[in-house]
Amino acid sequence: MSPVALDIGQDDTRRVARLSGDTHLLLEIGAPELDLVLRFRAHALMQALESKSLLGVIDLTPGIRSLQVHYQPEQLPLADLLGTVAGEWDTVCAAKDLQVPSRIVHLPLSWEDPACQLAIDSVLPEYPSGGSSAGASLAVALGVACFSLGTDTAGSGRVPAALNNLVRLKATKRLISTARVVPACRTLDCVTTFTATAREASPLLALTARLDPRDEYSRANPLWNDGSAFGAPRAFRFGVPGAQDLEFFGCPEGPLLFGDAIDQLKALGGEALELDMSPFLEAARLLYEGPWPAS
Repeated sequence: MSPVALDIGQDDTRRVARLSGDTHLLLEIGAPELDLVLRFRAHALMQALESKSLLGVIDLTPGIRSLQVHYQPEQLPLADLLGTVAGEWDTVCAAKDLQVPSRIVHLPLSWEDPACQLAIDSVLPEYPSGGSSAGASLAVALGVACFSLGTDTAGSGRVPAALNNLVRLKATKRLISTARVVPACRTLDCVTTFTATAREASPLLALTARLDPRDEYSRANPLWNDGSAFGAPRAFRFGVPGAQDLEFFGCPEGPLLFGDAIDQLKALGGEALELDMSPFLEAARLLYEGPWPAS
């Protein structure tokens, strides 16, 4: 079965509807490029669908040139949803003007905003606590909570954990359900956990990794995937990127700290194995240079 459920119009009035699981429909508008006309048409289509208060629509998430519809097919069959979208699309494309809510933003945003000033790094106050899950990591780092949940699509959990000296656990996709999580990229989003130690992260995964019928991508956690299955610490191997793949972006301290981390792992009994990172880097580029920016 093709994921393309509908393809109508052409050029800047083209709209493609792609299935994203059983409960999500991604509406892509026009060519894959940054175009304010396409962005406003996506917004206008969202407003048109919101005004109908369709039974079965859970939420609408606009993108740069797309609109994702989260719906319940039991209440709103796909054919009915596509028919409604097609009908509204002609009206949207015929419109010559559009009014949207706006606000005045004063730059710079980062440090002049009181909310951002509260979310300073717990280790180095001159830095932010990093990433879109920064608040969740900061709650654990400052002792407000013993653990917290964040979201991670590209690094929103990894970066705050690193900057706040925490353990971030990002399980295999959909071991932890993303039901009711506001999507950034529906097929890649993960719920991540923040804890002070790995000993806390392991039982937390055991508690949260559950098959969830509300998440069509949810999967069962195998019984052996638990910290208790590995026994006492023993010699281990860890991967290290080859020198040709290392990039520290001009930071003079980066290579020294990286070397120190390798030495610490070796002191714990680890054996370093050099890895070819090129396939991983190629896969990583797909996130922002491949099909996913549309969603």
